[in-house]
Amino acid sequence: MGNCIADLAPEVVAAVPQRICSTRTVAEALMNNSWPTDIQGGLSIVGQYDYFMLSDVIQEVALSLDEDQHTWKFEAAGTFTS
Repeated sequence: MGNCIADLAPEVVAAVPQRICSTRTVAEALMNNSWPTDIQGGLSIVGQYDYFMLSDVIQEVALSLDEDQHTWKFEAAGTFTS
């Protein structure tokens, strides 16, 4: 993957009010597959295509409670500081 939702489905993102985008977490949106209820108004044919493509991509997402680990492939130990 490697893309943000706005890159994958720009018309779907445009149909979600900014107040929701700025407050909803990924976990909240994925809980019970509630993210489609954030979409306001109708979607064009392209928007509907984006929606179904995004739906397929989201089904492959698995969240966990494990802490994220950041590594850098250009360091033998895989560690870095910033």
